[in-house]
Amino acid sequence: MLNLGDAQIPLFGGFGLGVWALLNLILSIAGIILAAILGIKLIANRKRNDEDFEYQSAETETEETRKDKKARKIFIFSVIATAIAAIVIFLLTQDTTLLMVLVDWWTVLHLVLFIIGAVGYAFAFKKNKDKENDDRDIIMSRT
Repeated sequence: MLNLGDAQIPLFGGFGLGVWALLNLILSIAGIILAAILGIKLIANRKRNDEDFEYQSAETETEETRKDKKARKIFIFSVIATAIAAIVIFLLTQDTTLLMVLVDWWTVLHLVLFIIGAVGYAFAFKKNKDKENDDRDIIMSRT
């Protein structure tokens, strides 16, 4: 308990206390922001790819490229799904009219969802960075 004047403020919401956790709200909003940034990056990459469009038929696409695209879609889906799940879980489990605390039992779930979304975000663009670095290395070796 934290004493603020005459009031005692709980830092952790245990069983039987009617509370909601601030960290749950912060993690949910952070997940939504991560998903929004992912969407903006996807739109920017698509516009850049449209401008630098090179015709590539289905026969020239390698199996590795197909696997990379499939994995990337899974990572993108994980970011969006965890952001939506975090908001839904927050709305279903947190009554914001009650006393606010820093963490409660649902914080662990919100933290796990945010970590899954952050890892998905990191891996969704990892292949692009590796490919760009390889392209730069090739260009640098030619000069």
